[in-house]
Amino acid sequence: MDTRASSRTIRFSDGSAFVRLNAMALVSMSATSAALEDEARQRLIATIVRDSADVVRLHTDQAGFAYECGTNMTLARA
Repeated sequence: MDTRASSRTIRFSDGSAFVRLNAMALVSMSATSAALEDEARQRLIATIVRDSADVVRLHTDQAGFAYECGTNMTLARA
């Protein structure tokens, strides 16, 4: 068996825009949000962005917002 790990740093110049886009995608994919009025969806997105602000600040430097994305893969050979 062969196990490999790979990771890379993903960077965005504006972390709040990244979080807002992800919140919009999450809310739009939610079955519950289909029952919400547009104003309620926008408030939910704003809440997610606001609640994520500390994490964005923690992972932001002079080059912008960054996080590491990684994967592990195990290959078996017979």
